[in-house]
Amino acid sequence: MNIFLTGEIQVGKSTIINKFLDTHPNLKIGGFRTISNFDENLGVNGGVYILPAWENKLIFNENNQVGNRISGKKAFPEVFDIKGVEILSKKDNFDLILMDEIGFMESKAKDFSNLLISILDKNITVIGVVKDRDNGLPLDVKNHKDSVVLTITEENREDRYIEFTKLVENELCK
Repeated sequence: MNIFLTGEIQVGKSTIINKFLDTHPNLKIGGFRTISNFDENLGVNGGVYILPAWENKLIFNENNQVGNRISGKKAFPEVFDIKGVEILSKKDNFDLILMDEIGFMESKAKDFSNLLISILDKNITVIGVVKDRDNGLPLDVKNHKDSVVLTITEENREDRYIEFTKLVENELCK
């Protein structure tokens, strides 16, 4: 099963996932995180970077910069198709795959998008965040036959955290 969170910006989707992962420190996590950087000293100010979920160090450089939110909201699909594919292709005995987050920047990254969808077809638990969009890759992820999508709001996020935790724990116990 694939369990995705969606909702407005800054409502707490990634926070729910991080809270779950913090309470399950022994899980072996595959997949990716995308991180926005607004610190000029760490890389491109406004840059969006793809990082392996299993690493704790933040690396901001052109090899993993998938977009820029400040200078015209540019996307770099070739980085998804190189670095993103490299990350998603890592073969290990992961307990689950993290995809945080799937949005519009991947729309022209065909290799990355195809690999991502093929992972959703596999018998491994996938958790993640998907943009609240009704087109492209986000729509494909939300409509996937094995996906459950929980909409997060400020009012329901505590209840949704409990529901999310139960769903993931049930999947991991199978």
